[in-house]
Amino acid sequence: MVVSSLILALAAFAASAEETLVGTVVGGDGKPVADVRLFLADGYIPIDEQGRPKPPVGQKRHHASGTVTRGEATSDASGGFRLKVVGEPIDVQDRVVLWAYRPGSLATSLTIDRNALREDRPVRVTLQPGSETIFRVFGPDGEPVAGARVVPTVLYREWLSLPKPLGELVMPLTNAEGEAATAALRPEDVRGVRIWAPGLGMQQWTSPTFGEGEGTKVVHLLPVARLEGEVVDPDGKPLPLVLLRVITIPESFRGPYVGVVEIASDAQGRFVVPELPVGLLFVRILATERDQEGLLVPLDKSNKLVEGEPMALRIVLDAEGKPVKP
Repeated sequence: MVVSSLILALAAFAASAEETLVGTVVGGDGKPVADVRLFLADGYIPIDEQGRPKPPVGQKRHHASGTVTRGEATSDASGGFRLKVVGEPIDVQDRVVLWAYRPGSLATSLTIDRNALREDRPVRVTLQPGSETIFRVFGPDGEPVAGARVVPTVLYREWLSLPKPLGELVMPLTNAEGEAATAALRPEDVRGVRIWAPGLGMQQWTSPTFGEGEGTKVVHLLPVARLEGEVVDPDGKPLPLVLLRVITIPESFRGPYVGVVEIASDAQGRFVVPELPVGLLFVRILATERDQEGLLVPLDKSNKLVEGEPMALRIVLDAEGKPVKP
C-alpha cells in the first residue's frame, strides 16, 4: 500500500513538473541567429513513416484550427532560447512542433521529441532561407481588396498547421492592388488560408481554388450576410455560454467550408455573426473548443444564407444539451 501510494505521488509530481524547452537557433552557416521568434505547438495529427496522417487513437480529437500554441520565446544574442510550456500536459499522441521565424526567413519547423522537453535535452534549430509566396485578393465585385489579412493555416509540409500567432505574424495586409507577399512560406507549401477582409468577414480558402505549386495565389471572396440567433431550452429559457460552430459552404463549391465561426451565446442566449459568407448554412453544438464534430442543429427553415437577407435562428436544446427538432 505504501509503495503504491509512493508511486502515485511520484507520477503526480512528474505530471505536474514544469516542462521547458531550451536550445539554440543558427543560420545555414552554423552561426547563432538572434531575435528569432519561436512558437511551440501541439495538436498535430500524427503521421507514419511515409508522411501520411494516422487515425487518432481512442476518442482523441484534434483542434479544428489544427494546433494549440503551448509556448513562445525569442532567441538572444547567442541564438539561445528558453521556452516554458504552458497549459495542460501535452498528450503523448500529439506531434509537438517547434516553429522558428525571423523576417526574411522561412517559417522553419522542427518536430520535437517529447523527451526533449527537459532542460538537459537542448535542441538545435537551423533557420531556413526565405522563399516568396504572393496572394492577390479580390472582392465579390471583382475589385482588389486592400487592408485584408491573409493568414496561412494548413500546409502540405508534413500535414502541418501554422500556430495562429505565427500565421498572423508572417503576412502583411494587402495593398491597394489586393496583393500581399511573404518570405515565410514556399508557394508549394500552402494548402489553406483564412482571410479577414473589411466588410467581408473571415473566409477560409484552400489550394483547389487558389492554385497549387508555383505562381500567385488568387482568391475571389464571396458576398456576406448577417446571421443572428438565440439558444433556449424547451421552455424558452435562454441558455448562455453554449459554444457553436457556424459554417457555410457555397452551393457551387465542392470542398472545405468557406465560412467558419466559433461563437458562444451571451448571457441572454443570443449570438450574432455580422458578416458570414453566403451559401449553405450548418450549425453545430460543441462540447469544447477542441471538439471537431459536435452535434448538428436541425434548422427550422431553409439553410441557404443569401446576400442582403439577414437570417435569424432559434436553437432549442434539451436537458442533455442535444438539439431539438423544430
